[in-house]
Parts: sequence; C-alpha cells; structure tokens
Amino acid sequence: MRPEILRLAAFGAYAAEQAFDLSELGPHRLFLIHGPTGAGKTTLLDAICFALFGQSSGEERGASDLRSHHATPATETFVELDFTLGARRYRIRRTPAQSITGTRGKPVQRAPQVTLWQRGADGTLAVLAEKTTPVADRIKDILGYEADEFRQVVLLPQGRFRELLTAAPNKRQDILATLFHTALYQRIQAGFETMEREARIAAGEAKTQRETLLAEAKAETPEAAAAQAAEHVTALEEARRAAAAAHALAQAATSALAEGRRSAERLKAAAEAEATLAQREAEAPAMDAERERLDAARRAQGLAGEEATLRATRDAAQEAASRAEAARAAAEQARARRDTAERALGDEAARAAEQDAATRRQHELDTLRDRAASLGAFARLMREADAELTRATTARDAARARLEAARGQAEAAATARQEAAMFAAQLEPRRAAMNQAAQQAEDAAALQQAEAAWLAAQKALALAQAKAAQAAAALEEAEAARATADAAAWAAAAGELALQLRQGEACAVCGSTHHPHPATPAAPDGEDRAAAARRAEAARAAHLEASTRHTRAEGEVQAAAARREDLARRLVAPLPEGALAAAQAALQAAEQAAQRMPALDAALAQAEDARRAAEAALNETEMARATALETATTAQATHAARLADLPPEARDERALASALAAARATLSALATALDRDRKEQAAAGAAWHAAEAAAATAVTQAEAAQAALEAGKARMRATCEAAGFATLQAYADARLAPAAMEELAQRLEAFRLQLELARATAARTAQDVAGLAAPDLATLESAGQAAQEAARAATVLEGEARERAGQSAGLLQRIQEADAAFATARERHAMLDTLRRQTRGDNARKLDFEGFVLASLLDEALAAANAHLHRMMAGRYHLARRDEPSRGNIAVGLEIEVFDEHTGQSRPAGTLSGGEGFCAALALALGLAETVQAHAGARPVDTLLIDEGFGSLDEEALDKAMEVLAGLQGGSRLVGIISHVTELKTRIAARLEVTPGLRGSSARFVVG
Repeated sequence: MRPEILRLAAFGAYAAEQAFDLSELGPHRLFLIHGPTGAGKTTLLDAICFALFGQSSGEERGASDLRSHHATPATETFVELDFTLGARRYRIRRTPAQSITGTRGKPVQRAPQVTLWQRGADGTLAVLAEKTTPVADRIKDILGYEADEFRQVVLLPQGRFRELLTAAPNKRQDILATLFHTALYQRIQAGFETMEREARIAAGEAKTQRETLLAEAKAETPEAAAAQAAEHVTALEEARRAAAAAHALAQAATSALAEGRRSAERLKAAAEAEATLAQREAEAPAMDAERERLDAARRAQGLAGEEATLRATRDAAQEAASRAEAARAAAEQARARRDTAERALGDEAARAAEQDAATRRQHELDTLRDRAASLGAFARLMREADAELTRATTARDAARARLEAARGQAEAAATARQEAAMFAAQLEPRRAAMNQAAQQAEDAAALQQAEAAWLAAQKALALAQAKAAQAAAALEEAEAARATADAAAWAAAAGELALQLRQGEACAVCGSTHHPHPATPAAPDGEDRAAAARRAEAARAAHLEASTRHTRAEGEVQAAAARREDLARRLVAPLPEGALAAAQAALQAAEQAAQRMPALDAALAQAEDARRAAEAALNETEMARATALETATTAQATHAARLADLPPEARDERALASALAAARATLSALATALDRDRKEQAAAGAAWHAAEAAAATAVTQAEAAQAALEAGKARMRATCEAAGFATLQAYADARLAPAAMEELAQRLEAFRLQLELARATAARTAQDVAGLAAPDLATLESAGQAAQEAARAATVLEGEARERAGQSAGLLQRIQEADAAFATARERHAMLDTLRRQTRGDNARKLDFEGFVLASLLDEALAAANAHLHRMMAGRYHLARRDEPSRGNIAVGLEIEVFDEHTGQSRPAGTLSGGEGFCAALALALGLAETVQAHAGARPVDTLLIDEGFGSLDEEALDKAMEVLAGLQGGSRLVGIISHVTELKTRIAARLEVTPGLRGSSARFVVG
C-alpha cells in the first residue's frame, strides 16, 4: 500500500482543510516529517490510519478524540486518502460522528460515514462499498491486514521497541503479544484450563453418581445388581398368577350383586308409581276450582270494549273542566292588563311640555359645539407633541442603558476569552494525565472485581459443602425409613402366609411340612412404604445434585484464585483516591475551553460591534428629543390663546359632547314612551273582550261532557249484570291478564296429562313386579366386597413385585451407564490435565503455550533485526534470545541479550549506551515489522512510516541509521521519519514541514 494524496479538515491539530500530495516529493523516497513537539506530526499518521480503519495510529486515542479543537462549529471533520496497491488505485473518505452547526445556525448531529471507490483507467471513480462493516471487509481483502497489523507493518509507533528491547521477560511477553496479537494462543491456553476443570468436575460427578446408584441398589458391583434384578423378575411372574385367580372370583361376585340390585330397583319403581298416583288424585278438587276461575275470566274479557268507552268519556269530562277553569283565569288576567295600560297613559298635555323643553336644550348645545371644535384640534396637537417628547426622552434613556450594557458585555467577553485560552493551552498535558489515570483505574477495578469473584466463589463453596453434608444426612435418614417400611411390609406378607399354613402340609415358600415359628399376622401399611420409597428417591437425587454442585464450586474457587493472582501480578502502582476524577475534570475543563475559543472570539467581536452601534444610537436619540421639545412648547402656547375665547362650559370638548348626546337621548325617549303606552292601551282592551268570550264557551263544553259521563256509567252497570256479574267490583275481581289466563289454562292441561300418566305407570310397574321376591343385598354386597378386597390385595402384591422388578432393571441400566461414563470421564480428564499443565508452563522450560509461539516469532524478528544492526553498528553487536534463564524462576525463551564481538561475551540489552540502544531498538523495530508482515499474508509493503526519536544518536551512529533507512527505500518503497531533531533536516532532502498556529497547524512539502 502506498499513499498518494491525503486530504483532511478539522482533524487533530489541523483546523482548516488541507491536502498533502506525496507526488511533490518527486524522485525522493526518504522524507522527513518535521516540526516542534505538539505541532501535529503524528496526526498525519492518525489521519491515514483513521481513513483506512476508523482508528488512530495509537491505541490511546479514540476516533471521537480526533476532531480539531481549533475548527469552527460549522466545519465538518473528514479524512480522504488516495492510495495505490500494485496497479490498482483507490480512494476512501471517512467522517466520524460529530455535531456541527447547520445552515440555520443550530447544532446538527451527523452519523459516521465512509465510502470506498476504485479509480478506473480513465480516472472515473466507482463505488466499491459504503458503511462501516462492508468497507472494513473490503479494506481487509485489499490490504491483507487489519488496523492492528497495519500499525505493526506500516506505522512504527513511538517508544514501544526500545521498551521491548530492555523489558523484563514477562513484560516483553505482554508487548510481543500486543504486536503479534497472539490472543488466540491465550484463548487456547485458557480453553485447556477450562476444559480440564470441566473434565475434572465431570469425572467427579460421574464417580459420585456411580457410587450413589450402587448404594441405592445395595450392591458392591454392577454384577451383584444384575443378580438382584433377576430375582425380582421371578417374583413378578408368581405374583401375576395369583392376581389372575383372585380377579376371576371377584368378577363372579360382582355379577351376582348386579343382578340383585336390578331386582331391588324394579320393586322400588312400582312403589314410587303407586305413591305418585295417590298424590295426583288428591290434587284434583283444587284443579276443578281453578278451572271455574278461568271460565269467569274469559266472560269478563268480553266486557273490555264497554269499559274502554266509559274510561274515554271520563277523561273527556275531566279535560273540559280543566279548560273552563283556565279560560276564567285568562279573562281575569286580561282585565288587569287593561286597567294597567289606562293608568300608564296619564296626562298627554304634561308630556308635550317635557318634549318642548328637551328640544330647546338640544339647540343650545349644538351652537356651542361648533365653537369648541377648533379648540379640540389644538388640544390634540398639544397632546401629540407632549407624547412625542415623552417617547424621545424614553428612547434616549434606553440608548444610554444599552450603551452601558454593551460596554460591560465587551469587557466580559474579553475576560472570558483570556481565561479560556489559558485553559486550552493545557489540553494535551491534561489528556496524557487523564489516559494514565484511566488505565490505572481500569487495572484496579479489574483486580477488585477478581477479588469479589474469589470471595463469592469461596462463600459458594462453603454453602455447597454445608448443603452436601445436609443432603448426605437426609439420604441416610430416608434410606433408614425406607428399610423400616420394607421390613414392615415383608412382615405383613409373612403373617398372611402364616395364616395359610396347615400342620403336615408343605409351605408355599420353603416347602417344609413343619412350621415351628409361624409369623404373627400384621396389617401392612402400603401408603407408608410408598411414601418412604419416594422420600428416599428424592433424598438420593438431592444428594447427587449437592455433590455435583460441591465439585463444581471447588473448580470455580480455583479459577477465581488464578484470575486474581494473574491480575495482581499485572497491576501497576495503585491510583490515589480522587486522582481519576481530578484528571477527568481537568481534561474536561481544557476540552471545553478549547471548544469555546471560536465562539468566544466571535462573541468578543460581536460585543465590540454592539458597543459602537449603541454609541451611534444614543447620538440620534439626543437630536430627536431636542426637536420634540421645541414642537411641544409651540403647541402649548397656541392652545392657551384659543381657550381664552370660549365660555367655561364649552372649554371641555368631551363634556360638551356628552351633554349634547344626553339631550338628544332624552328627547327621543319621551317620544318613544308616549307611542308605546298608546299601543299597549288598545291591545289590552281587545285582549280582554276575547278572553271573556272564550271563558263562556269553555264552561258550556264542560257541562255537556259531565252529562255524557253519567250516561256511560249507567250503560256499564247494565252490561255487567247481563254477563253474570252482580256488581262492577265482581267484574273487576274476575278479570285476568291474557298471559295469566294462558298460564292457568296450560297448568290445568298439564295436570290432566300428569294424572293420566300416573295411572298408566302404576298399572305397568305393578304388572312388572308380579311374583318378584326382594333380594338379600347385604349378603351379596358382603360377598362381593370380600372378593374385591382379595383381588385388590393380589393386585397390590403384583404391583409391588412389578415396581421392584422395574426399579431393579432401571437401576441396573443406570448403574451400567454410569460405570461406562465414569471410565470415559476419567480418561478424558487425565488427557486434558496433561495438556493444561504443559500449556500453562508446568514444564522444564517454564514456558507457556503463548510464550512458546512468541519465542519462535522472536527468533524470526531477531534474525531480520541483526541484518539491519550489522550495518548500523559495523557488525559489532548481535541480538540473540537467551536459552538459559538468568534466574531460577524466569521462563526460558523470551530474554534478549547482546553479543559483543569486541569482547566475545554476551550481556543484557539494557547495558547498551543511549545511541547503541536506539540503533538496536530501531533494528528490532524493523525486524519485527518485517516478521509481522510475513505473518500477515506476505503482502508487499510499499510504505514505512517511523515515529521514533533520533536525538540520542551521535553523528556516526546517526549516519549509520540514516544509511539503513535509506536502504529500506528499495526502489519504490516510501520511507517517512517523524522527528523534531533539527539535524535531520540537513541529512534528508525531502521534508514535510509542520508549523503550529493559534488557530491550528499547517504543513507544506519542502524539497532540496
């Protein structure tokens, strides 16, 4: 991979958009990136790495930290890189997540974006991938490595290789693991630890299960358990034959009992039918009376029409009487209205005099209104002038206040900018302090979590031990209870067999004809025995589970202890209390100050503009107030002169207008009231005459309606007598609702049908039981119950035999499976334990699996490094890996020593001088880069960027180092060196000069 053009904006130390075209180097393949510390040299490496992978060139800087603090809020952060790989050319553009100011001046949150193009032969760009994951996959396919490998192969970071050269073996293993990313081998090693622990737990569980099952079977070996299972099968066959015979006898007794019950049911049915018939015949007289009530209701139903006519006549008479009463009341109200209207009209002559006086007053006021009109106009002019003077005075006072506020804001803005600039200058030192404190806090938190996990595992182990002991005691108690229940059951069975023994007859069990000590009969308790068996089974399962948890808890305690010890070895010095929070607060204050600088600059400029504008506005308001004062004085003099020419009553224009309006209103009210009273008198008289006529008509109609009502009542009495009802009350008592009549008729019909059914049923059942004798159900039930008890007892014995046979067979199978599983688990644990001990360093060389792999990779890197070191140091030094430990407890394989050709002896690499150490570290860095490249897919590396210090070299060593670096160019390879050492400017013809500034850095290529 070879970069061609790098474009960026608002990135790191660079605020404005800049482009770096490497074609400006011309034929030069070795160039220097030069500038003072903190200018932004490493930012260019960050930009290349960010464009390709979305990460910085160092693990201590995240993508979110790369936006420039010098950039304006509206400037978008982006990086765009054109690069080649062989004959293919590509372009990639990436923007991080950021908040920038939009076109309307409001913050806009932008999501991260990335696009990858391939450039064609004609220069056109074709999109290869968009979005983070697809672009990452394509970049890996194109380059052959990811971000971590890119930092190892192309970017050689500051300080890591000098640290690697002089570090202790265990620290060197950590550095090499980071460079070569051998986490896979750590996971393999940890996987063996986990697999061995799980295999050990599984073997313990298998052993516990095998022993528990053999104890349950009360057998020492699987063969003994198989013999017990065979005996239980033989006993099951004998129990089955006995149960079949008992069930046949029970079936015969059940059939006889069923036949007796059927005869008893027939006799019972005949007796119940006779009783039902007697009850129905006793209810017959009451039903006859109900039938007569239904007949009277049907006769009353024929008089409903006459009754409805009488009811309508009564309603009409009541309505006519109400209308007559209302008409008389309306006539009285009409008479009172007429009298009131006549009194209100009064004396017409007095009303005419009032109208004349009101007319004269109106004429007088009209005359004064015309004279006062001109005075009102001058008064308005005076008031307008006074109001304008007040407004001008207020505007002048406000302008003075705004000027004072603008001056205060300008001073405050200058002070705030000065304070923010002081804080922003400490941004980089505070970021470094924050990163160091965060790492210490992270290490301490991890160790604290490991301590907590170890304590929790110990508590869990103690709890598991207690529960395992409790489960063992419960199992012992349950097994004892089960043995007691089994003994009681067998004693009861022996007692039953003893009842069948006869002297001189052979025993069904042993065949002897002599019975010297027969067992005493006892009632077996089948439920207690079954419950004891269930409790024993539950206790056995609980014991197995508790044993398994105990074994697992032991493994978890060991793993937690190993994790705690490993973290304790890796932990650096503890972080002082409050140091992380203080570092975070200091960094946040510096970042906020740097972010506020552009806004504060803009605020200061805006405040100065506002102050100048306020001064100009105050001058304008002073002039406007002087003009308004002159106009107000002239208007007041003119109004006073006009006011002197008017009588006092006409000087107030509003009072004059109000009096004129009142006079006009009085005159209009007098005319309106006279007209209204005359109309009311005429209307009231007409209404009174109409109400009197309506009242007379209503009284006549009420008298006629009352006469019609009396005639209707006489007709209704005659009709009731003709229908058989002596009085109207007798008619009313006989009436029934149609639904009640229908319900009564249905009830009478139902009784008739029930009576006929009872007579037929009684005759049929009497014929059915003729000559039938009553059965002895008690005897039949006793015989059947005895037969059923015998059958159930035989079934219980068969079930117990089946349960014993099934349990024995199932238990035998589980014992055989557990035995096979234990053998397999034991073999697997032995194999994994050997692998675990070897991979964790429990071997003669005390080297774990990851260390073994890293030792091999270190040999390759040292071979490549010695080729470079030979040229830089004239063949004096040779780097080698020590095969013997320097101390008894150090792992063999990762110690580096230096062989000195001048003395013929080897010595530690840390004894080299500053310049010698730098050359050795640089050679090791180059060798490691070449080794990592080989293991990253052997892709060609056309670019090498070295971020390493050269200040410790003397002139001769610097010449040798430059000679080696120049040799790395190898034709088309591009080699870049990042350094602030001024002497390198005279040794390297092509340079990228980086210059810092108050608003961000800038850079340019210098050749020659």
